[in-house]
Amino acid sequence: MQQLTVSELETRTELIRRMNNTEVITEMIAAAAIAAILEHKRIGNPIATWRDGKVVIVQPADIGSDGDWSICATGHLHETPEHQPV
Repeated sequence: MQQLTVSELETRTELIRRMNNTEVITEMIAAAAIAAILEHKRIGNPIATWRDGKVVIVQPADIGSDGDWSICATGHLHETPEHQPV
């Protein structure tokens, strides 16, 4: 078995601690998803999202900003209602 230095052990221990914190993991995934959405907007690519039980394509000009997205209780990323087109 490989011996770890104190620094490596502390790093692994911290990683395990963070991995066991589902709230932090959910926040990190949400931040990454929002970053990906905003990157699509920045480079002019549409995104697919779920609205009213259907998949819809959102054009870059219609993609909201950072504050327009949230995570629901089930952990899914959604546009906030006030930013969804009618």
